[in-house]
Amino acid sequence: MKQDNIINRFSKQEYMRRYGLVSELMDGSNLEALVIYGDTYRGTEVRWLSDFPPRHDTYLIWPAKGEPTLLVRHFNHVPDAKIVSNVEDTRWGGENSGVTAAEVLVEKSLTRGKIGLVGRIPYKDFNTFRSKVADVDFVDKDRDFSWLRVTKSEEELDWLRKAGEINDITMEALAQAAVRGVTEFELIAALEHAYVKEGGEHVLHFFSTVSMEAPEAFVPAQVQKDRVLQKGDVIINEIGVGWGGYTTQEHRAFAVGVEPTPLYQRIYDVAVGVHNEILDLLRPGATIKEILDVGDTIHEEGFTINDGLFHGYGMGISPPPGGRTRKTVLSPHREDFEYQENMVLVVQPNIVDEASGAGLQIGSTVAITADGVEVLTKYPLDFKIVGR
Repeated sequence: MKQDNIINRFSKQEYMRRYGLVSELMDGSNLEALVIYGDTYRGTEVRWLSDFPPRHDTYLIWPAKGEPTLLVRHFNHVPDAKIVSNVEDTRWGGENSGVTAAEVLVEKSLTRGKIGLVGRIPYKDFNTFRSKVADVDFVDKDRDFSWLRVTKSEEELDWLRKAGEINDITMEALAQAAVRGVTEFELIAALEHAYVKEGGEHVLHFFSTVSMEAPEAFVPAQVQKDRVLQKGDVIINEIGVGWGGYTTQEHRAFAVGVEPTPLYQRIYDVAVGVHNEILDLLRPGATIKEILDVGDTIHEEGFTINDGLFHGYGMGISPPPGGRTRKTVLSPHREDFEYQENMVLVVQPNIVDEASGAGLQIGSTVAITADGVEVLTKYPLDFKIVGR
């Protein structure tokens, strides 16, 4: 295990805690090893154990006995990976990462018994594993592995607090840059400059700028445009920032140059009310049923939602469970699920008026404490007027 002053690292005790959890998972399932896959889209499982953020096909081979091996897809990425990774055996993944991963299994004599698979392993790679180590029984351990990370340690919470601080700075940079005449692209430039300067990592910057009198969007957009910001616009946003792979997000609403219209003010009031009521009920032992009961008030007020109402967070979206309101649910909720101390959630009601197409989103990242919640993203909730 590497310890140095170049890369932000956790304590030795924290790494040993994680390794212990992984060992318990393997022992409980009689696994000889885990094969953990990551890429740019989903790499938190690899990073949680190795500190290395995957880009292209990356494999972490984690045997029950012996040392792990990290396989980095691109040859020219290996030198930096050797610095960033805490895995001593960090090497090139070869021309075909699946073939190389299978070869490492053979090298480590992992050719029989059960091996757990974690991550979205490509189909061709899986077929390679089955052909090159045919006597191995490969089993899906993706969900089991994800639950290892649900309850955060104090060190993890410290990193999330740092991410939250940078998230707040980024939100303020968006507010300061939101003057009439700028384009959405210029807003992106301002907020990206804010978090990069602080050492923050890109997670997401979704936002929509629309006229409050003639709204054309009710949820933050994933793709920004060259639209010019105008007086009477509203900026609805979802801004996420990372610190060492630990991520927070927050959602706020900004009115440009004028007071919010009565409709937008009412939508905002419902959003903040739901947001605050959920935060007030969260505590160890709180259930999804209680959250959904609050979510019912959105529909009682004559509105609906487009985005999820709440979800687990920490290194991207993860357990504990999240979901939508009962009226908009896409799959059944486990309403009896009880939240525990040091679980992290994003509460993010996206209130939509279907008749007009107006909508906005208010949200925060919170950690459940013994007495309630600690809000990790502290940017003010008020419907701020910008670009005066």
